[in-house]
Amino acid sequence: MRTLLVLLMWLATLPGIGQSWFAEGATWQHEYWNVGAFVGYTRMVADGDTVLGGEQARVLRRETVAAFVEPPHAWSISPLYPFIVHESNGLVRIWENEHETFAVLYDMNAVPGDQWLMARPYSYHICDTTSYVQVLDTGMLVQNEVPLRWLAVERHYIMDGAEWFVQADTVIERIGYTTGYFAPHDACNAGVDGDDGRELRCYTDEVISYKRIEPWSCESLLAVSEATAERVAGLVPLGDGAYRVQVPATEGALRVTLFDASGRQLQQRSVRDGDVIVMAQQGVGIYHFLDQQAQVIGRGRLVWP
Repeated sequence: MRTLLVLLMWLATLPGIGQSWFAEGATWQHEYWNVGAFVGYTRMVADGDTVLGGEQARVLRRETVAAFVEPPHAWSISPLYPFIVHESNGLVRIWENEHETFAVLYDMNAVPGDQWLMARPYSYHICDTTSYVQVLDTGMLVQNEVPLRWLAVERHYIMDGAEWFVQADTVIERIGYTTGYFAPHDACNAGVDGDDGRELRCYTDEVISYKRIEPWSCESLLAVSEATAERVAGLVPLGDGAYRVQVPATEGALRVTLFDASGRQLQQRSVRDGDVIVMAQQGVGIYHFLDQQAQVIGRGRLVWP
């Protein structure tokens, strides 16, 4: 009990308990992978205020920074429409274009068992409107000497009235989802909207610097110009939907990501040479391998029975 009391007294001396979100210049970078075309990141910056629905809100300006997968890897910056957000006392909401109202994005005051409908900032959505977020656990961490609350959650995606798939994730105060995109419904929309973004790379503001993919660069476009034949990684079919990882002896652990034909991410894992991956799904897809410097050193097409 005494230890807990000391911890609580120490936390009370730190700045920013119950953090305010979307400080001017706060920047998020999420993975971006448009299958067969571009790879890079989506950048989102808190930039200015606006009024929507009679409420003062913040503008999150967004753009993709991406390089073409094939040589000569020409790159470009493409604007995306902004997100409009509002936060008060830990309740974070986002503007839904379709309904012209704010919907819950995160509730940092939630307790295990709480749930809310998944916010839909897009003008369209593939999954059902009944898709929801459920809170499993809560806690607190300290980042750059700032105490931040976190929520362990599951995103339940509903399609045609039935549960399609479930994604586990962690929401960190001021940062948002860490292994998913800022806007949760993008996991459903990825096959038709060019895939706005995927898991978080980095978050920064004047106080906090959170880098989920350390030591990789937040700015990497994942171009493959330096990949040589000697460093190519691949998947060798073994039959019955199983594939053996084939990695050059000079490489250590790599990250492999598997996508279906629509661009939806199916698996992402750390692998080494000789590991076996089993595909439970059926169809056509692609994969790519990234080394610890975030360079693509192998990609290919899969057809599994």
